[in-house]
Amino acid sequence: MPIHLVSAALCSLGLAAVAAAQVAAPTAPAPAQGAVGAVDPALVERFLEESTPGSLAIHAVQGTADGPAVGAAEIEIDYYHNDRLFRQATGRLDDSGVVVLDDVPIALGVTPVVRIQHAGVTYVEVGPMMDAAHPEAVVTLTVYEITDDAPDWEIAMRHVMVEPSAEGARVGETLVVESPADRTWLGSPADAAGKRSTVRLRLPAGARDVRLTSGFHGWCCTTLDSDEVAVQMPLMPGRTTFRYSYLVPARAGEADIRVTAPAPTRSAVFFVPEGAGAMRAVGLEDAGPQQMGTADPVRMFQGQSIAAGREAGVVLTGGAARAAGGGGGGGGAAAHARLLALIGAGVLVLVAIAVFAARAGGARKASAPHIAAGGS
Repeated sequence: MPIHLVSAALCSLGLAAVAAAQVAAPTAPAPAQGAVGAVDPALVERFLEESTPGSLAIHAVQGTADGPAVGAAEIEIDYYHNDRLFRQATGRLDDSGVVVLDDVPIALGVTPVVRIQHAGVTYVEVGPMMDAAHPEAVVTLTVYEITDDAPDWEIAMRHVMVEPSAEGARVGETLVVESPADRTWLGSPADAAGKRSTVRLRLPAGARDVRLTSGFHGWCCTTLDSDEVAVQMPLMPGRTTFRYSYLVPARAGEADIRVTAPAPTRSAVFFVPEGAGAMRAVGLEDAGPQQMGTADPVRMFQGQSIAAGREAGVVLTGGAARAAGGGGGGGGAAAHARLLALIGAGVLVLVAIAVFAARAGGARKASAPHIAAGGS
């Protein structure tokens, strides 16, 4: 499957797909320090040597219409066991862009993560779980040619979850960026530090404690300046998912959670717990309370076809003031924990979004463009 369709698999591994000329490897869990659990490493190696290995076929293909075929090239493979880096290997594609590895250590069950550099950009693909019951697998990496011309990228979906706290509100966002081009965009002209930016995210005024969850490569390739997060990695064709969170401080009893669309946005959905106090939507429609699994009901606010530069969001008034007055110092940590729990039910949330979007899209079918269903 193409790299831009594997974000769910990447998140399950705790990884982020990376495409940066200056980055040689994706963000990954800390490597196992010569051991798997508390087992003697020598016993593990002996066990693997006496076990039948698996076979992994890797095929690199060109995704740019007029780009050259991918030929012989070096690749790197990381094998993960229980979300930990277990073993690393290298290989070389043949002239047709194919290599078959017959020494995959499947006895413990591993997930292969394959990397290749093309035109100065690193592409990453996550393969399927391999074990004794699944000893063979195929991984296809799609690479692209590069361009300095910005594509007409859009936000396919912006999903915002709000959890009031003593400090104001902890906000978690999932942003699905879609590029229709078949080339990887290197970004805007370089700044004074020589960095080029692609996606720029304007956060609510005064947002702080920004945490990058996935889709980024940490703060080495991301900057925060005047409430704006700038992603300094090339933007690949197709869909790229970014997940991050931040705290919006309460001011005069209000938590103003309005964000600015960095590009045309097909759908934006905000979720706020019921009982959070008075809520005022800005540029969004109130879709009423929704039940997300076993969590407490949340109120959903939704907007479609939001123009670039337009603000949309929710302002909490009474609830923010009450939380700030009686939450105590631990409110922020508790809110963050609840937020993570809600994000953990992301599948249910995305289903709710899809249902609402389909419902709203049907009502507007005669006057609005079709919104393609999709996920990350």
